Amino acid sequence: MRISKKADYGIRAMVYLASHHGHECVPSHEIANAMAVPYRFLGQVLYLLKLGGLTASDKGAKGGWTLTKKPSDISLLDIVEAVQGPIVMLPCLVEKPACSFAETCRPHAVWSSIQDSMRGHLERTSLSSLARKAK
Repeated sequence: MRISKKADYGIRAMVYLASHHGHECVPSHEIANAMAVPYRFLGQVLYLLKLGGLTASDKGAKGGWTLTKKPSDISLLDIVEAVQGPIVMLPCLVEKPACSFAETCRPHAVWSSIQDSMRGHLERTSLSSLARKAK
């Protein structure tokens, strides 16, 4: 399981937006400069976060990006999955019906436990906690 560069950039952008939550919209170029994210790539990432219901944008002179929820209501899992899709170690862990070897596959329980642990840790880590650490 690998966190993509896109997800990393999404997390960085969201941390910056969290630090400006409740203020005016933040322009893309400001986020890109502050968080060392390539400007053109940032647009794609912010759009995915918008599709995931985590950001909103306004156009115009005072336009930019904002969070759609309080930072405390957004988890790292929300951000990663909005940008790169579900966190899955192996397809057999989420297939419906379950893989035909699930009952006899010796490493299945280990992979499942690791996946659940990773998802749980990401879900328990809020955007507000990351933003506090970044200050």
